[in-house]
Formats: sequence, C-alpha cells, structure tokens
Amino acid sequence: YYRVITKEERENLSNFNFDHPSSFDFDLLLEQLRQLLNGNNIEMPIYDFVTSSRKTETETIKPCLLYTSD
Repeated sequence: YYRVITKEERENLSNFNFDHPSSFDFDLLLEQLRQLLNGNNIEMPIYDFVTSSRKTETETIKPCLLYTSD
C-alpha cells in the first residue's frame, strides 16, 4: 500500500525512502480493511516496482468469512 508519490519525489527517486512510514497509504489501507470487515469487496491497488507507481489496474479482493465456535 505505497502511496502515490509526488512529481518532486519522482524527480529525486534515488533519495526517496520507501521504508519510511510516510511512504505508505495508511488511510487507504485502513479504509479497505474496514470494507473487508464489513463484508464488502475491495479494489486493491497493484504496485509496479519497475516504475515506482500504482498501476491503473486493481485486484478485486473478497472478504473472508470467519466462523467461531460458540
């Protein structure tokens, strides 16, 4: 869940720290986790490591139903 990088960051990509927490899109991750927990499908972004950006395509992820024994 890497965030979309800015034009300035792309111009200095060699200095961009992909391991730093600010490089992640936590808002989208949290939103999509909530959608899955509510039983909804999500469109998960696909990241292209060659271009260091998200692809236009996404992957549909369906929620997993968890059963507990009571």
